[in-house]
Amino acid sequence: PTTLAAMEAGLDRWDPTRIHGAKLTRATLQAWTGRLLAATPAERRGLADVARAKGGRRESDYAARLDAHARLRAALVRMAAR
Repeated sequence: PTTLAAMEAGLDRWDPTRIHGAKLTRATLQAWTGRLLAATPAERRGLADVARAKGGRRESDYAARLDAHARLRAALVRMAAR
């Protein structure tokens, strides 16, 4: 839920003050669900790898997995350009 809240808020940097207590509407969840379901199985596995690496010991593992996920990387670039 926190990742979706950050994505919906368009955060380019983690800001727990903007995420804590955030509420997502049903429409927002449906929109993100549609986007995620449009991903291929390999892309969804890659998203899981990125999420696991974020909680890992080395930031470099996270950066490498994020960089390898073309769709997620492109979405983050678009989000940062807002």
